[in-house]
Amino acid sequence: MSFRFGERCFTKTECKEPKCQWICKSAPCAKDCKPLCERPKCKVQCSPISKPQCNIQCAPPLCRVSCKKVGCEYKCTTQCQKERCRVKCIEAKPDCKTICEEPRCDMSDCQLPKNCPPPKCYLKC
Repeated sequence: MSFRFGERCFTKTECKEPKCQWICKSAPCAKDCKPLCERPKCKVQCSPISKPQCNIQCAPPLCRVSCKKVGCEYKCTTQCQKERCRVKCIEAKPDCKTICEEPRCDMSDCQLPKNCPPPKCYLKC
């Protein structure tokens, strides 16, 4: 037989020993994470090149008259130096763009949070 006086038990068979545990309430604390991304996959895409715009430019001819005496008369001819011409083209500018896929990232680069508030704890029996 046992009886209680306050919180004391006089025999151990009927009374249980009190059990205590810590009760803690903590404020949420976010992880310190940064995005970790795969290397981007990009390519350059160009529009077809238009035909170059070219024209021929020649310097004025250098010519002279040459006369030879043939019998009693002179026979005159015009002689010119070889033509001095060149082709001049306007260089076509490429119309190109760099195209990349959407970035593939996840928030897997995490560290322990800094400045987290400590939990508030009390002992409950």
